[in-house]
Amino acid sequence: MQSVHRPRRLSSLELLIVLTILGIFVVLSVGEIREWSRRTRTEEAVRGIADIFNGIAANFNEARPDYDATGLPSHRCPHRDADPLAGEVEPTPPLSIQCTEGPRSKCTPVMGAELPGTYELSAWTADPVWLAIGFRHTGGHNFHYSYSYRNIPTDDGHGSCEFTVRATADLDGDGEFSVFERSGYADRTGVRADEGLRIANPLE
Repeated sequence: MQSVHRPRRLSSLELLIVLTILGIFVVLSVGEIREWSRRTRTEEAVRGIADIFNGIAANFNEARPDYDATGLPSHRCPHRDADPLAGEVEPTPPLSIQCTEGPRSKCTPVMGAELPGTYELSAWTADPVWLAIGFRHTGGHNFHYSYSYRNIPTDDGHGSCEFTVRATADLDGDGEFSVFERSGYADRTGVRADEGLRIANPLE
């Protein structure tokens, strides 16, 4: 008679070892996924700063016909009307808006903002400086964007400008911020950027 071989069952100890190994893999995978997600979100900051930088450069290169009337240089960086020579555009959206509380954990511009993590689309579309730069978000995003400037009159009337663009985000809602920034200088010879980005706490 042919004997029947039945598969051996795992002992309690063997089963515990297998479950422990699987648990370790799960923990490692979750950590890697979180880091990958944060790295992906920081790419937004790099692209946003580049777009703002290019918008400032294009705006500076346009001559303003109101030079004689305003006493300002004919070429200058986008500025607040009340502070034409030096000032800052505060973070948009405000840092009080928690992006991690928004839809899909992103800051979201809408009309009639009421939900956490949302803010008024007009923060971009009704702001003359962001309009002059040509930068805005219409969908979900992770970073808050700000910009500081110093317009400098020159003897020839052309003008020059120093500026810094900044992207700030609390990527995991812990109250610590990732900060990306880049500075530049514009004059008659062109627009030049500092080498590389300055980054603090890139992944918090």
